[in-house]
Amino acid sequence: MKRLSIILLLAVGLMSIAALYWLVRNQPTTDTTDTNRPPTWTSDVENEIVIVPLDSATAGRYQVTLEPFGVLSFAAVGEMQTVAEHQVQLVSVTTVSAQVLVSPKRVE
Repeated sequence: MKRLSIILLLAVGLMSIAALYWLVRNQPTTDTTDTNRPPTWTSDVENEIVIVPLDSATAGRYQVTLEPFGVLSFAAVGEMQTVAEHQVQLVSVTTVSAQVLVSPKRVE
């Protein structure tokens, strides 16, 4: 009986060590090379709200960077700008981010 308990104790110990080794080896890694790139808009999210970091916010002026449109400056929430073949509208603003809606330019 004593021999069996020693064998079980060794087996559980070895499995614990193997599990810890596996957990340490398979930790997720983060790629910090792209953290400072501005968000890139693609046609995959056309007519959808996109959250972008807020570059600056002063009294009556909000500035965001959204590639390929570059730096966009809005005077108020709800304002719409025409850039290239698209309309970009500032939907909402928080202290750190802004939500913009990018849609195709309407022909009137």
